[in-house]
Amino acid sequence: MGRSAGDFAWHQIRLARSSGLAAWGWSSCNIPGKGYTEGGFIPQWVVTPHASVLAVEYYPRHVLKNLRALETLGARAPLEDAKQPFGFRDSFDLEQKIADKRYLSLDQAMIFLSLANYLERATVRRHFASDPLVAKGLKLLEERLKQDPALLEKWRVRDQSKPEVPPSPRSAPPEIVLDLKNTAETSRLRVESGGTGFAQGTLKNEGLAIAFDLGNNASGEADVTLFFPAVDSRCL
Repeated sequence: MGRSAGDFAWHQIRLARSSGLAAWGWSSCNIPGKGYTEGGFIPQWVVTPHASVLAVEYYPRHVLKNLRALETLGARAPLEDAKQPFGFRDSFDLEQKIADKRYLSLDQAMIFLSLANYLERATVRRHFASDPLVAKGLKLLEERLKQDPALLEKWRVRDQSKPEVPPSPRSAPPEIVLDLKNTAETSRLRVESGGTGFAQGTLKNEGLAIAFDLGNNASGEADVTLFFPAVDSRCL
């Protein structure tokens, strides 16, 4: 889980840099002036502060830099009718330069607990693990919960570095042919990959499968972009 979370946060940091965005941190949130995403479409230009704070134990320098950028942009400005500041707003629109007019207790809780773990030696996790039922589960999973010193070093080096802009993608032949039902035409789904690794897609009975070749010891990285054809849903 640590490897996945660390890589996911790192790719968000890289995406912000390669896209020329002033901040990063994508997760379900209120889109300023609109409703809640509820796990649906999140515009690239809408960021939420809590998403980056969740990565503070992996990349504290990058997270602090991001929070300062968000504060400078106005994501922490108190509401006009508020008698006191309540911290970061739920989200910020980087395109329109406006903060959402809502605070979410869910955001505040994730920010608080993440900072508590970072500043107080994993206090929340230690309290959770002290429960007898949890302790028994951790004992059963002991072989799967070993700490990897190489990962800790990888995150430390990343946190001290400036993320590289991903290289331009290259097409991965062959194109995948999608046979759309109720239409005589076929459409093509293009898969492009970049980075130090390579990805290629195939269409199977179970759905779209993407195979990754990450090089020796699986140490490479592949940035994959899917280009879907335009579909007239009226005929489906």
